[in-house]
Amino acid sequence: VAFIAVDRRVAAAVLPRGVTVRWTDLTDPKAVGTLMSSVAPASIIHLAAVIPPVCYVNPAVAVVLGALLLGEPVTPSMVVGTTVVLAGVTLVLREEQATTGN
Repeated sequence: VAFIAVDRRVAAAVLPRGVTVRWTDLTDPKAVGTLMSSVAPASIIHLAAVIPPVCYVNPAVAVVLGALLLGEPVTPSMVVGTTVVLAGVTLVLREEQATTGN
């Protein structure tokens, strides 16, 4: 497995070969399932490259706020998942910083 830093702006401007744009209601699980089953893996990778890494932190923030503000239970799998997400975002941001000099 190779990790490649991708400039999201460049990735957004150039769609992979054979990719077509489709719209769906992301609040409808059935529509999302249909879309995901008909989308090429290259499209999913393209979307992951376009989405800013900081957006992946939102679920981790939700877990922490839910526990602190609402008293929701935190399970071991939530702790592991949050740790993996935060580590991944940190690695991506460090790589971006190293390649762009920002």
